[in-house]
Amino acid sequence: ITSTRPIVQRPYRKTTAQEKIIADMCEQFYHDKIIRPSQSPWSSPVVLQKKKDGTWRFCIDYRRLNEITEKDNYPLLRIQEIFDTLGGAKYFTKLDFQGGYYQVPIDEEDKPKTAFT
Repeated sequence: ITSTRPIVQRPYRKTTAQEKIIADMCEQFYHDKIIRPSQSPWSSPVVLQKKKDGTWRFCIDYRRLNEITEKDNYPLLRIQEIFDTLGGAKYFTKLDFQGGYYQVPIDEEDKPKTAFT
């Protein structure tokens, strides 16, 4: 992070129905130990995005946080580089981790920056 000043954003406007969806999702995330209560000075707004199947995806708009985040000097491999590495392989595995995004560890010192409203 290139700034020590917390980013604080107001929540975006939502319908009453969307507020209920967010509350229900947060309750489930809390139950699943994905989120925890916070008194963080940082705050990014929640956004609901409708999926193709009509259900909602819970998103957080971290664009302002991303603007002050230092870029990674070691980017991920390009897909072609991965295919080149697998060129002579005999076995392949395809995995689809539903909800895998929620399993990415966050350093304890960075958790307050992920607070949302």
